[in-house]
Amino acid sequence: HPPHFMTPKAISLPFRRLGQVADAAVSQGVVPGLAMAVGAPHLPPLGQCMTFGVRGLDLPATTASTSYDLASLTKPLCTSVLSMHAVAEGRLALTDPLQRWLPEAPQAVTIAHALTHTTGWPAHHKFYAELLPVASGYDACAKPLRDEVVRRATSTPLEASPGTRVLYSDLGFIVLGGVLERVFAQPLAEAFFTRVAQPLGLSQLCFTPPLDRPFAPTEACAWRDRLLCGQVHDQNAWLMGGVAGHAGLFGSVQDVAALVASLLRIYSDTAMPNDHTPRTALCQFWNYRNPVSGTWALGWDRPSDGFSLAGQTLSRSAVGHLAFTGCSVWLDPQQQVYVVMLSNRIHPTVQDDPRFRSLRPAVMDAALADLGYVPG
Repeated sequence: HPPHFMTPKAISLPFRRLGQVADAAVSQGVVPGLAMAVGAPHLPPLGQCMTFGVRGLDLPATTASTSYDLASLTKPLCTSVLSMHAVAEGRLALTDPLQRWLPEAPQAVTIAHALTHTTGWPAHHKFYAELLPVASGYDACAKPLRDEVVRRATSTPLEASPGTRVLYSDLGFIVLGGVLERVFAQPLAEAFFTRVAQPLGLSQLCFTPPLDRPFAPTEACAWRDRLLCGQVHDQNAWLMGGVAGHAGLFGSVQDVAALVASLLRIYSDTAMPNDHTPRTALCQFWNYRNPVSGTWALGWDRPSDGFSLAGQTLSRSAVGHLAFTGCSVWLDPQQQVYVVMLSNRIHPTVQDDPRFRSLRPAVMDAALADLGYVPG
């Protein structure tokens, strides 16, 4: 990154510490910009939205409506939430074997294994490199290889017996996306829209968004020979037409915050008419304790003991998730507090910047300090 992208916006109290952390990150070139939302019972219903810096090189300032590639936030916000619906409606049970819908699946792998990253599948596999060695000229949306990617993920040999180890894996959620499409008898994007986004009026939280939106671009991708702007960064998801159980969701900070606020209302039994996620299943998923140990609930992570990218302040019973592109969501259901951070830290190039690794917990600790948050 260059030394700076643009003079960042200042922010007034009560988020002085958070503003200082964000200002420094933008001015030092750690990220082009940041869009954040902090929610708590004493704040407005949709929390406090704050933006800093710019959408990308030579682009205008970030705003609350800037659309970010949410990458792996697709796992909790879409795939896990839709699984809650399916479980509550009796369409799905956590103990169901994946073979019930996908005959190629290993016999002992269940829905719960996939949601908790205990399938025994490897963390990642470059299906895109096998199926499309040369990406130039290929339009994933016109000719998606969705079924073939799901089939190959399902057929991938296990590296461990199901339920014996925790290894964060995209493959389990690629397969879950395929299961949910069979369970609901409709495409994943359509199920998410009709069951989650549409009832809450979240027009910017979607797969394959219209390209006239104000996007925060991600990588100048050598494989696809272009700057990615409004097209999913994850190569396997792109090969699947931009819609997958592990990645593909785009959204603005205001829409992500609105969904998180809805889930918190449901958990606290103060749901509004448009909050459609079933409460019993939501509580089951968030309160789940993995018998293999580790921090994973069902599709949602928890902060690690000791050092955590969720910071040192947040309750260790909180839930959340990170995304490769630079986004994160963390929330404390007991205290009805959340922090959403959206960024495009991989613009214009993907790099392992230790400053961004430090930024994640710094944002969390600053936001919670400004709130006066004390873990329960």
